[in-house]
Amino acid sequence: MAGKPKIIITLSDSERRSLQEMTQPTAQHRYAQRAKAILMAAEGNTSDEITEKTGLSKVSISKWKGRFAEKRHDGLKDLPRSGAKPKYDHDDILKIAIRSLTEWIIAHPDVKFHFRPTHASWLNQIELWFSILYRQSLKRGDFKSKEDLEHKIIQFIEDYNRRARPFAWTYKGKPLMIIC
Repeated sequence: MAGKPKIIITLSDSERRSLQEMTQPTAQHRYAQRAKAILMAAEGNTSDEITEKTGLSKVSISKWKGRFAEKRHDGLKDLPRSGAKPKYDHDDILKIAIRSLTEWIIAHPDVKFHFRPTHASWLNQIELWFSILYRQSLKRGDFKSKEDLEHKIIQFIEDYNRRARPFAWTYKGKPLMIIC
């Protein structure tokens, strides 16, 4: 009795790049798993190896390979669910959330939101500077008062600014890649 025919996955360069982008930490987990499974299948990995690295079952791997072979990228998308249609679509939910949040913010004027970029490399630069301040000025400091501490910090900043050089910015604007 012959089983299902083995599905061989071959990728174009653009498909490979697109799938690699789908495995980034910013992608939804389920899509990252599916993309990783297809990439591994294209590299010739067995279902056992793919299962070990992705956590997907062999049945799921077979399903995603088959759907990818048939529909390429579109095959990795979720199919519509059976059952009743949702009462609200994505736009309705977004409008309701914005209205609710706006009302809450207006009712709590003392609350301030601070948004940080998805990738906080700028924060690393600030932490580096505070580390320098601490090691070079505060670590073994003996301060007689808050005013004395403030004076020494200001003095450090003035001295540091005279000899400072820009930090090397190494972030390239892409999320870090997870290597399996």
